[in-house]
Amino acid sequence: MKKSVLWSILGMLLLAAAGATLNSCGDETGASDLESFSIGDQQEKPTNVEVQVVKPSDFVEYIEVPGTVEADIATTISAEEAGKVVRIGFKKGEQVKQGDVLIELDSEVLRKTYDEARAAFESARIRYERQKNLFEQNAISEQQYLDSKYAFERAEAAMQALKARLDKIAIRSPIAGILDNRYVDLGEFVSPGMRVAEVIKIDFVRVVAGVPERYITDIRMDSPVITSIDILGDRTFPGKITFIGSTINPQSRTFPVEVRIRNRDGLIKPNMLARLHIVRETYTNGIVVPRDVLIETEIGKQVFVAENGLAKAKKVEIVASSSNQVLIRGEVQFGDRLIVRGHRELVDGERIAVQNENSAQ
Repeated sequence: MKKSVLWSILGMLLLAAAGATLNSCGDETGASDLESFSIGDQQEKPTNVEVQVVKPSDFVEYIEVPGTVEADIATTISAEEAGKVVRIGFKKGEQVKQGDVLIELDSEVLRKTYDEARAAFESARIRYERQKNLFEQNAISEQQYLDSKYAFERAEAAMQALKARLDKIAIRSPIAGILDNRYVDLGEFVSPGMRVAEVIKIDFVRVVAGVPERYITDIRMDSPVITSIDILGDRTFPGKITFIGSTINPQSRTFPVEVRIRNRDGLIKPNMLARLHIVRETYTNGIVVPRDVLIETEIGKQVFVAENGLAKAKKVEIVASSSNQVLIRGEVQFGDRLIVRGHRELVDGERIAVQNENSAQ
């Protein structure tokens, strides 16, 4: 009885061990199969992409060059007479009109000289008129009459010359604009030729730049230009080329150009840094794409388009570029669904899933 129980227990243990071994072998095989299925599933999973439909577009190619703003007119005013500054008419930065007195000099000595010249003129005039009457009556000789006439004319010329000098004691603005600089102070003595002020006119401003010589055949007078000012952010100002230099700078290999633009609100100031976008060529009904969609390969540039759930590589070449946009030609056609996102790691023929199907049209 005891032996039969022992044999029964031993048989059960052997069966359990055999079952465990079989289960162990079955588990390993199942894990391997699951792993193979998982890898295969990952290989077949499509890549998410976004597309946009290729449509005809106009494209403007620009030549972009840096420049510097200059005042349209900048006038340096110098003294024409000597004297001490006795009055200052305007502060720096104030608007002035043409003819406004900016600075006045001490005129005492010159005024006295002028008064003497005017008195001499009056005396010569009276004598001339008297001699003229006598000559008409044949009471004096012609020479006496001519002497009085010439004396009168000399006195008049001397008086007018002193009057002109006296007028220059008041230093006036030759243009309407802004008093940008004043170089003398109250009580300071100035001499003829000494600069005393600067007035600028910035209703319009000029942007001066150098264009590389390779573009010399693309630039012409009145070429449209869009100007941006670095400090003014995204604001742009339209204008035209008003000057093209005839000589190329031998150091920079550029030729000078100037663009005149309207400065309605006065935000543009002299010496600001600017950027000129000069129209080089205008294209119509072209294929324009973001520069980022281009992929460089050993045989040239390519893009990907979506066709029947697959990514198809298309060879292209750049016709023109401007900023982050390029005009291309090649195997891409109007109506193609250009892949614009998720394209960097694609290979030709790879399965894809378009994520913006409804908004891509």
